[in-house]
Amino acid sequence: MKNETQLIEISPKLPVFLRVFFAIFFLSIAVSVLISYAMPVTYSTRILLSWLGGGGDPSTNAALALEFTTSDSVMTRLAELANGTSRERMSAHDLRLRVSSATRDESLIELQAYGHRASEAAELCEMWAQACMDASDRTAQAGRKVSFRIVDRREPVRVRPNKPRNTGIGALAGIVLGALGGGGVVQLRRRIEARGRRRAL
Repeated sequence: MKNETQLIEISPKLPVFLRVFFAIFFLSIAVSVLISYAMPVTYSTRILLSWLGGGGDPSTNAALALEFTTSDSVMTRLAELANGTSRERMSAHDLRLRVSSATRDESLIELQAYGHRASEAAELCEMWAQACMDASDRTAQAGRKVSFRIVDRREPVRVRPNKPRNTGIGALAGIVLGALGGGGVVQLRRRIEARGRRRAL
C-alpha cells in the first residue's frame, strides 16, 4: 500500500518536470537564434607579411616586427590611406595581428582585419599591409634596413555571428536551465502539497 501511495504521489510530477524542461529548453534555443539573426554580420580577412629585420634573436625579431606593425608611423599612414574610403572611420577592434613564425632573419606576421562587409575587411587589411610597407620604405630611407613583403592573402570569410555555435550554446543552456527549472517546480509543488496535507490534519 505504501508503494502504491508513492507511485500516486510521484507519477504526476514527471509530466510537470518535462513540461517545464521543454518550455525552457525551446525558449533558450529560440532566444539564441533570435540573437544570432539580430547581431550584425562581421567578415574577416588575413594577409601574411614577411618582415626582414636584419638578424638577431627570433623572439626579439618577432617582437620588433609586432611593434613596427602597430607603430605610430604605420597607423598614421593607415589613416592617410583610409581617408576618403569606406573605412575612414575605424577602431582598434577592427585590427588583429599575431606572429605566425620567426627566425633570426625573418618573421611572418599575420594581419587580420574585420568589417561589416567582405569588401570592407579586405580593403582595410590591404591598406594595413600597404601602410606597413610604406612605413618600412621610409625607415629604410632613414638608414635602417627593414622591409615587408606580402606572402599570402586570404579571402574574406564571415566570422560573426556563428549561428551553429550560438544555437549549440542555447541548447546546452536550455538543458541545464530546463533541468534546474523543472526540478525546482517539482520540489516547490511537493512542499506546497505537503504543507496542504499538514494543514488538513
